[in-house]
Amino acid sequence: MKMLLTPAIRLMQRLRLLPKFMLVCLVFLLPLALATTLLISELGKSLAQAQDAQRGVAYVRQLQEGTRLLQQRRGLEHLRLSGKAGMDNTAINARVTAALAALARLPAGADLPQAAALMQQWQALLGRQAGITARDSYAAHTALLRQAGKLGQLVADRSHLSLDPDAGANHLSAAFT
Repeated sequence: MKMLLTPAIRLMQRLRLLPKFMLVCLVFLLPLALATTLLISELGKSLAQAQDAQRGVAYVRQLQEGTRLLQQRRGLEHLRLSGKAGMDNTAINARVTAALAALARLPAGADLPQAAALMQQWQALLGRQAGITARDSYAAHTALLRQAGKLGQLVADRSHLSLDPDAGANHLSAAFT
């Protein structure tokens, strides 16, 4: 042990008081600087993850609004095609289109092909609206809603909403999405 410390002891004996204090401070500051750098790096990662989660929540909220409107339209369209109600669905069609178009402007799912497929499926359903039966319309709307649910789950997974290690937060995000 003495052989290991001999060079350090000789160095300290040769140095004056100010360089000794500077050397001791440097020895203690290096691990502190390393720990601080690692802490800041981890804080940056958790901040980025929180921002991803916020973007995911905004996307899922907008998707839930579109889903709610699609469910309303499914019911109204089924009533109209069954002959039980004669109504014009132009207003709700425009609201659904606007809600789904708003999804494309949100950054959480902008690059997802499933989001574009959802909009294409909606446009195709609108195009077939005139010559479709009540049963086929209901099935097409249900398939569209199922696709929206899968998209919501995908966005929740990508934005780390459904991968929270805390059990309570994980259950809450599962109920949310």
